[in-house]
Amino acid sequence: MTKEDLIIRVSNEAGVSKACVKRVIESVNEALISELCDTGKFVIHGVGRFNVKHRAARTMRNPQNGDPIEVSARKAVTFSASKSIKDRLNGGGNAES
Repeated sequence: MTKEDLIIRVSNEAGVSKACVKRVIESVNEALISELCDTGKFVIHGVGRFNVKHRAARTMRNPQNGDPIEVSARKAVTFSASKSIKDRLNGGGNAES
């Protein structure tokens, strides 16, 4: 699903304009980025948790020629789905919990 698909779906289901939905989605996106930068975590109850993880520097291999490549330390965002989503995906429960 693209951002535009999400805007159309929410607009239709909520009965509000696409422009309003777009502003809300962009605001949530900005809040998520800001919170991850400030605290390293962002939780949406019933959906899941975003966390910033620190990845250590490491040596990898170039798959084309096998030469070693140094990859610097960096931060990455991980996502853990909520129990209700995991249950629904695996055939039990509902996403309303």
